[in-house]
Amino acid sequence: MKVSAGGSHVEQAIWFTTPPLTKGVIERLQTLQLHTVSHDQGWAGDRNAGSWTWFEISAIRQHTQRRTGWQNLFKRPEVIQSSEPYRCVSHENLISQGEPQNLSNTFGADHELLRSLEPNDRVAVIACARFRGWDNTGLSACLDFQRRFEPRFF
Repeated sequence: MKVSAGGSHVEQAIWFTTPPLTKGVIERLQTLQLHTVSHDQGWAGDRNAGSWTWFEISAIRQHTQRRTGWQNLFKRPEVIQSSEPYRCVSHENLISQGEPQNLSNTFGADHELLRSLEPNDRVAVIACARFRGWDNTGLSACLDFQRRFEPRFF
């Protein structure tokens, strides 16, 4: 996956989504971790200005009126009238690293994204870049769903 920015707007692309989640998976979900092997373009004009390549996760839900479309579950409060999705940033790439880095972030069961999941929702991983010259290159990624242990007695 590669996303290249051409200006001040955010370029983004869905890298992959999970299959629809079941009620059982959602009820026992303890944490969600996104692991990526990725890098930026390998240089930066001003390293102190921050990284402008990152990964987001989002919950998407099938439209109730249409069987063919999916919509982002969240909206940013300040742009609730807009179609811009709520940004749930997982992690940024390290600045000026042309070599792949192993990066990850964990979302706990109390995170808004996980608390809002319903059966048949999907979780999407989104690669993002902003500002001319910034590239987000993802080589591999994994979403790790960790469930609560529930012992069974026989």
